[in-house]
Amino acid sequence: MLLSLPPGGYTAIVTGVGGGTGVGLVEAFKVNDVSIPNVTGSYGGGSATVTQSSCQNPANNGTVGLSPAVNIASQNGSVFTGTGTLAGAITINLAISGTATAGSDLMGSFAFSSGVGSGSGTFTGLLSGNSIGISFSGQVTSGETCAVTGTLSVAR
Repeated sequence: MLLSLPPGGYTAIVTGVGGGTGVGLVEAFKVNDVSIPNVTGSYGGGSATVTQSSCQNPANNGTVGLSPAVNIASQNGSVFTGTGTLAGAITINLAISGTATAGSDLMGSFAFSSGVGSGSGTFTGLLSGNSIGISFSGQVTSGETCAVTGTLSVAR
């Protein structure tokens, strides 16, 4: 996250995804003249894979390939929000929020819903030219509990 702040004291409050607990680290650095990439736009034409594992019902474990479409609708400085759809044997709807750094790194969180359940997770990725590649992990929390991992590659 990149913020422009005047000199002074600040307090950072860190919370875990889904109310999780753990150790958080917040650091502040002075950065000179940074250019934040514009990530807004419609992305598609790439590929996505989603893997479910550690499901209560082992029949639900496995990997599926999907066709992705992502729309990053808004960006305010380094913070962006958008939506997406992964379609194929199943359809997964995404709500995405995150940050884009000066090095074109992307990170953030997502919520998803599909016919087999819903949940949330986190992602990291990279904007390279007009292409985004991300890796994500999360948890199906409604219906049955499963771990979810995957990748997504799209272009605008």
